[in-house]
Amino acid sequence: MNYIDVCKENRSSSYKKSIEAARKALNSLSFNRLPARHSPQPVDKNPKHVSEYSREIIQNLKQEELLYEAEKDFMKHQPDITSNSRAILINWLVSVHRYLKLLLETFYIAISLVDRFLQKKSVTKYQLQLLGISALFLASKYEEIYPPEFSKFLKVCENAYTKAQIVLMEKEILKALDFKLTVPTPWVFYQKFSESASLHHVEHNLGQYLIELTTLDMSMIRYRSSLKAAAAVLISQKHFKKDSIWRLQQITGYAESELKECIHEMMATLQLARFNPLKAIREKYSSQDYDSVSVN
Repeated sequence: MNYIDVCKENRSSSYKKSIEAARKALNSLSFNRLPARHSPQPVDKNPKHVSEYSREIIQNLKQEELLYEAEKDFMKHQPDITSNSRAILINWLVSVHRYLKLLLETFYIAISLVDRFLQKKSVTKYQLQLLGISALFLASKYEEIYPPEFSKFLKVCENAYTKAQIVLMEKEILKALDFKLTVPTPWVFYQKFSESASLHHVEHNLGQYLIELTTLDMSMIRYRSSLKAAAAVLISQKHFKKDSIWRLQQITGYAESELKECIHEMMATLQLARFNPLKAIREKYSSQDYDSVSVN
């Protein structure tokens, strides 16, 4: 059975049904169903993100991200899983993240943990979902003030794994990554750039949607987090034809010419999103909580 045929887009279906379709299409990657809940992410008001120090903070983050550049085609070294397997995992994690009402940075930290682990260790199809839920659990303990109870992480996996298995995988992640949990994520940069560009709510949500879509696409890994965030802000501004001039290079360190290739791929990803059978992100941003930016 053709994977795309099984998972064809159904505009009236909930993201619960789209995950079930993906699960049936790839039985070996049985990422499970979740009840529908909304978890809108507010515009950042974190006191750590002090605007008067934005430029210095961005410069330091850009220097740090150079230490964690991803291997561009690391999935080729995985004998049992593919880039499609990774995309299905991330699609599922988007839904889990919404269900558990976690901070968006928790999601991006979890994706970083998964990708960095996959660069170092081989993972079977059975272990992939275990890796994903363990990474999200680990990220939530690091980022959330009140992380969800362990039982909720077991529940979203329909008890496919035991507490001991998740704890063991958590230890494997920490060991493989030398306990380096966080890296500068696209979301960290995007919050700073969005604030500096004075994006309105709908503009902010469109850029947020764009960078979240890139998590599904292996080809976007070659772009640095800061570059993707800058590209998302510029696309959003041009889409809404803002009259004010955003000091792009002064704020981000990137000239518009440096963003062109990333913008081209990001726009292609946006156009293809409506046909992508992995719909959790698009359905998330179709809600009024996010100004329905994925369908407008």
